[in-house]
Amino acid sequence: MNVIKNRKFNIIYLITSWSYGGAEFQVMHLAEKMLKLGHRVTVISMIKPDDEFLNLSNKLSIDVLSLGMKKGYPDVRAISRLLRIIKKLKPHVLHAHMIHAVFLARISKIFSKKFPRLISTAHNIDEGGGIRDYFYRYTDFLSSYNTNVSQVGTDLYIEKGLFSKDKTTFVPNGIELPKKKNKLFTIQPSLKNDKPFIFLAIGRYNIQKDYPNLVNAVKFLADKNSRKFQVLIAGDGEGQESIQRLIEIEGLASYFKLLGRRNDIADLICQADSFVMSSAWEGLPISILEAASHGLPVVVTNVGGCSEIIENDKNGFLVSPRNSEKLAISMQKMMNLSEGDRKQMGAYSIEKIREEYLMDVVVEKWLTLYQ
Repeated sequence: MNVIKNRKFNIIYLITSWSYGGAEFQVMHLAEKMLKLGHRVTVISMIKPDDEFLNLSNKLSIDVLSLGMKKGYPDVRAISRLLRIIKKLKPHVLHAHMIHAVFLARISKIFSKKFPRLISTAHNIDEGGGIRDYFYRYTDFLSSYNTNVSQVGTDLYIEKGLFSKDKTTFVPNGIELPKKKNKLFTIQPSLKNDKPFIFLAIGRYNIQKDYPNLVNAVKFLADKNSRKFQVLIAGDGEGQESIQRLIEIEGLASYFKLLGRRNDIADLICQADSFVMSSAWEGLPISILEAASHGLPVVVTNVGGCSEIIENDKNGFLVSPRNSEKLAISMQKMMNLSEGDRKQMGAYSIEKIREEYLMDVVVEKWLTLYQ
């Protein structure tokens, strides 16, 4: 391990976009950690970076370049642009994150006589199937090593023949434990003074997050529950207006607050009583790791690697996806728990993070693969 720690790498992280999202935050924190360890790091975004997110990475002294692609429009010029950057920077490793970046890196390798070690990381369990699975399968030989952020995703990719078993492993997303003491371990005021129970959801408004499922679950609760509660959703995206309309049509406006894009996720977590996620599919959600690291109990759909973090009845509740009634039942079950029970769940989550998901542990795994 000392050999790994003493060797300094020149790393390129290639990613589809550089904006607010779980994979992007993971790469940013990974780059930050690598820089602190003395490695050289450059992030390349396929499309133009989001200005606000770029400012965050600039504050961490992370160099970010763009290939100038437009979202939704393939551009073969990106291959030559990427190869020029590689020729100039001479990296030891090109680590591609998410499906479009993986494909671009693999195709570019065909046109290069001297290409860095290529690590391909999938951040989801469902990439859409069809031609995407075909492309993964028949370009696998171009990858030096493959990873998936969840064990269930890793096993599935190997089973489907998308990744070769002999050069594939599971490397989870990593996170730091918060420095601030979480309020669950001081005073939990939500049960007093008739304050509403606060559920917090985090994520973009897209099909994957299945917010209609959450709206329908709240409708079940509103019809049957006497306890005051509210759902906060932190995130943005093209689907936000349609969710807002659905909430209004169902007469649930008083139960929801759509907060939009937020930079104070940790503070929001500390104000919540439970995290809730209604996704139809996932990889290993950063938002669950964030909630767990703060000791916040969760109610989540049992998709992707969620069951690798959450153990039913120990640090939260797992629910079948696309089942609003069962989601509502588990949300009600969470509200019925005592403060002591929820504290116990939170303590279990923190220990789970400490043992398996700390960024230091994850970085060591990456450095081993970069050899």
